[in-house]
Amino acid sequence: MWKLFPFSLTGKAKRWYSRHVGSVDGEWEKLQAKFCLTYFPISCVARLCREILNFKEEEKESLGAAWAQIIDLASLGLDLAITEPTLMQHFYLGLRQSSAQFLDLASKGAFLHLPISEGRVVLATILDNTPYTDDHSDAPKEDQAPRDETSSVDAIVATSQGVEPEPQSQTHRRE
Repeated sequence: MWKLFPFSLTGKAKRWYSRHVGSVDGEWEKLQAKFCLTYFPISCVARLCREILNFKEEEKESLGAAWAQIIDLASLGLDLAITEPTLMQHFYLGLRQSSAQFLDLASKGAFLHLPISEGRVVLATILDNTPYTDDHSDAPKEDQAPRDETSSVDAIVATSQGVEPEPQSQTHRRE
């Protein structure tokens, strides 16, 4: 990892690396800790934790886009010390009522009672069927018809039962 690390850096970070590489006596863990403390201070990590734990789904945000936002925040590479069950619980509790009901329906019961692995499968299916998740605030393009929630639930239930769902039209696929 150390051999590739300098190639991932640019600008100030590359200069930082040149100044500090000799002070860690060849120990990757020391270099990694110094880098994280420099570019990801505790205040930044705490702010990110607060943002995840205080998550609220926006008014016009789809369920898939909301989950993509949480995944993006949680996977920044920082150790946030947020357990998977806690992450799922705060995500669910931050959803609008209609989205929470949809998620329960897709889970064939109460989403929060599912094992974490099954909850991830349900959310991954929803994310795969959400056409716009790269920029969470973007609305679907004009040529994309809005998703029919009933067909999404049918696809999720079919997938969880090992049945291949019926093919969807091209406008419903994620770009």
